[in-house]
Amino acid sequence: MPKKGDATRAPDPVGPEPIVVRHSQLADFRQCPLKEKLSWRDGWHHPGKDGQGPRALGTLWHDMLRVHYELIQEAQKRGVDPDLDLIRDAVLEMVEGYPPDFHEVLVWMYDGYLEYYGADPDWEILETEKTLRIPLFDDDNAPLSILDPRDGLMHPVLYEWTSDILVRSKVYKGVLNVDTKSTKSPLGKTDIDLSDQFGLYTVAWNRLGVKVRGQCVNQVKTEKFKRPMT
Repeated sequence: MPKKGDATRAPDPVGPEPIVVRHSQLADFRQCPLKEKLSWRDGWHHPGKDGQGPRALGTLWHDMLRVHYELIQEAQKRGVDPDLDLIRDAVLEMVEGYPPDFHEVLVWMYDGYLEYYGADPDWEILETEKTLRIPLFDDDNAPLSILDPRDGLMHPVLYEWTSDILVRSKVYKGVLNVDTKSTKSPLGKTDIDLSDQFGLYTVAWNRLGVKVRGQCVNQVKTEKFKRPMT
């Protein structure tokens, strides 16, 4: 199991600079190659990626959960029960530094998360918000390289992903990769089954020598229902 401070990124290869891709870039390319080019290579993007959009809210939510689970992990390492009051104070102190337009919804999201999940006693926290890279492999199980017509060189291709939370589950008796999402409309089972994002995460962790048993999608709503929340 990689420990904090370990070199979990794939070593930079000697030679041409690697091409680094993430799942969202691969998904955009499969949907529309022009969309991928405009967004990822030419730098055009929707205004929602800036400042006040849903993506900004999602980034802040990930940051809050990172601190939440780091503090739980610290308590677990000391062999004590996590103090949720102290953890909530630490997380909400972070919120005070965020844009004011986000304060109310983030506090509502976090308080609901605490009420429902508490300190996740069935999870041993292994990693939080860790960005890693591995080589992509071709059909012959050899590291993939692509010819760049601009320089005529073969460039290795690396897959980069951020592991939101890696846990050892007492219920499933194995390691789970937990992918956190904040969304107005949570994904359904079919959406999750058809997404290859979670399979890629499993393969990537296995390439690093971490035997991941499965994926857990950790979804949090960003808007209240008109009816009472369940």
